[in-house]
Amino acid sequence: MAQSDPWKQVPRARRIVVKIGSSTLTHEGQLRPAKFTAIARDVHRVRELGHQVVVVTSGAIAIGSGRLGWDHNGRTIREKQAAASVGQIGLVELYQRRFAQEFFVFLLGA
Repeated sequence: MAQSDPWKQVPRARRIVVKIGSSTLTHEGQLRPAKFTAIARDVHRVRELGHQVVVVTSGAIAIGSGRLGWDHNGRTIREKQAAASVGQIGLVELYQRRFAQEFFVFLLGA
């Protein structure tokens, strides 16, 4: 049985899930704000085509490590947990600002 090309299914999809990794959002430990803006614009465009979009993102540890002034992403589980806690807040703030620029109301859990 031949498998179909999954990209051919995209126009018919009601909901599209996008996974964004830390390496997309950061470079050498520094945030890449332009990437957040590009993501918001792309999500806006896909929504205009009638699709629901779910963004699944990494990056909390990388962002938290930077905000804590570390030159690493945490060496122990406790350090990684601390960085993730700090970074999650920063990550949501960044997405909120970028999505607001694209005329979205960003609701947690909605």
